[in-house]
Amino acid sequence: MSTVIKYFRENVNSKMEKKFDLDLKNIGARLRNVRTALGKTIDIMGELSGFSKSLISAAEKGLKKPSPIYMAMLLQKFNVNLNFIIGGKGPMFLEGAEHDTKNDDVYLEMLMQMEKHQVVK
Repeated sequence: MSTVIKYFRENVNSKMEKKFDLDLKNIGARLRNVRTALGKTIDIMGELSGFSKSLISAAEKGLKKPSPIYMAMLLQKFNVNLNFIIGGKGPMFLEGAEHDTKNDDVYLEMLMQMEKHQVVK
């Protein structure tokens, strides 16, 4: 199990109260853009992540919140900039020097908040 996914599963920060107002349609569009930039089908992303094709499709259409575990997989396997997916900021992919693992904790906290709080459709 990757350290990012292990960290997410073992550390839930219950003290965080900030809510993220996220537009699922925009997040879904960015998820789809990342997948197509990687040249992957929904089927392949399902195999890589362990999530169903229908769940990935629903997230890409903005109908469901993307799973934090799925997003952590994008960071871990493909160096995807989660700040780009969540907020539309920065490049789609992080180059090796840009990917400071210290920021992974910040991304994971954002993802945990997505799970804990209502998001805007």
